[in-house]
Amino acid sequence: MVHLQARRNLDVFLRKNGILQFSVADNMSFQLPGHRLDLSFGHSLLQITLSAPVKWVSDDIFLHLMAQAGLAGHGPILRVFRLPNELGINAAIPDTDSAESWCRLYLMQKKLIHNILN
Repeated sequence: MVHLQARRNLDVFLRKNGILQFSVADNMSFQLPGHRLDLSFGHSLLQITLSAPVKWVSDDIFLHLMAQAGLAGHGPILRVFRLPNELGINAAIPDTDSAESWCRLYLMQKKLIHNILN
C-alpha cells in the first residue's frame, strides 16, 4: 500500500513528467513516447523501471549501457537488462525521498537509454 507521503511525491513526479491521469496502485505502468515507465512500491522503496523497444541489441551495445550505468555517479544502483525486444534500466529509491529525487533518477535513466539508442 502506498503511504501518504509517497502518494504526494507520486502526484508531483507524474505531473512533472506529463502524466496527468492515473490511479495510485502498488504497481503502475505508463506507455510514453519511446519508452515504458513502470513504478512499483514495496518494502519502503519505489522501483523505477524504464524500458525502450528495440529490434535487436548487440552485446556491445548492452555492455556499453552497463558501463555507462556504472559510471552514472553516486546514488541508486542502476540495473540494466535486456529482453528479446526491450532494453531497460531499473533502480530502487526510498519511497520517502523527494519527488525531485525520483525525477532526477528517471531523467538519468532516460538519458542513458536515449544516448545508447540514438
